[in-house]
Amino acid sequence: MVFRPQIGKRGSPKQAKLIGKIILSNFLELSLDKFEKYIETVERNPIFCRLMRNNVIDVKEISALESKKTPEVKSNNILAEIINDRGSFSIRYPRAGFAKKYIIDSERLFILNKRSSDRENYRIHLLLWKLRHINTRNEVTHRILNGITAIQKNYFLTADDFELKPLTLRDLSIQISSFTPREAKNFPTLTGAAPLKIGVGWISRIAKGKLLITPKGKELPLKFFFHKRKETAKRFVKEILNGERQDLKSGKILKAYSDGKLKDKLKVSYGILVSKRSICFYRKELGVPSFPKRVVNYTYLPFRENFSCPYPLTFSSIDSNAVENSGVYELHLANMEIKYENDKTGVFYIGSSRNLRKRLKEHSKAKSKNGKIRKILKDNRCLFRYIVFHRDWKKEEKRLYKLFCSTFGAPPKCNKISP
Repeated sequence: MVFRPQIGKRGSPKQAKLIGKIILSNFLELSLDKFEKYIETVERNPIFCRLMRNNVIDVKEISALESKKTPEVKSNNILAEIINDRGSFSIRYPRAGFAKKYIIDSERLFILNKRSSDRENYRIHLLLWKLRHINTRNEVTHRILNGITAIQKNYFLTADDFELKPLTLRDLSIQISSFTPREAKNFPTLTGAAPLKIGVGWISRIAKGKLLITPKGKELPLKFFFHKRKETAKRFVKEILNGERQDLKSGKILKAYSDGKLKDKLKVSYGILVSKRSICFYRKELGVPSFPKRVVNYTYLPFRENFSCPYPLTFSSIDSNAVENSGVYELHLANMEIKYENDKTGVFYIGSSRNLRKRLKEHSKAKSKNGKIRKILKDNRCLFRYIVFHRDWKKEEKRLYKLFCSTFGAPPKCNKISP
């Protein structure tokens, strides 16, 4: 896709501003490969070379670290790498163009414009327009990464998921849009105007599909670092419940925690205050029964496994939340439970696949091969969750299936045969 300013009849300033925002928004969504080619094309432009020779353009680096491609990185969606230098974090870009900022000497440009023809000046104008967009994208990207690094510093130090702080796109927008005059000097624009305010939409477009390499060498999507307060609280509730089972076995506690007790422990241990009703909601989403049912011999505890959060079993939700890895998945009803011989649960199917996203999409189709699942999906709102196993996922499916049968006295409602 080529981005050019519209030449012809002039609209109102309001229309021009709207068109400019649309063009810039589309530019921010360019894939990393396309953005890199765009930069290379601009720098091969004879006008760009001429401006460089005349010292009209100066190219500087946003990051203090030299751009370097990591040989072991296979993904083309790696945006940057976070480097830990004794607790101080820096950003390294695998592609040189992503760390560049173009500075224009306005006095030299003015002199050059006086010597050039109208046609040449128009070409210079187009080139500067492109450089301005490259500058904006690189500036916004660098601020986003700096903001994430500052807020999630403890996670980058420890690689512990429980060190992730609640962070929304709006929170980050406020954080990185507030700057001091001193900070503003690090991001000079072509026109010398003040740095742009970075909105939620821009952050979303930059982060979409991009990966970040952590100091521990993990490749994680940028959206991994965004957690709502609810998701953080749910993660800590899960941790408390994991410890509850061990305490019941060891005799440290005599009965399971009530929702009120979970609320108190969440506040004391993690400093998070939520209502008792919210605790009940989180517990149900995790597939955890009420405290009278959580006894020592309770065997099927999927919340003890490293399952993902539950997501709606819809095409758009599967595309956004399911992965293309191998693993085990679980389908369950959103708002009701099924009566089995020994107990009730919302779970109606346990399965495994080499490609979780593909298999879940097959289930959500109107022509799903499993007629029982098809009927349940037609009449009910359903959820899915999964756990990734890079090998032996069939054995893990069999283990969870047997635990389910021993706990509830029957196989999941929609499992036709034992795995």
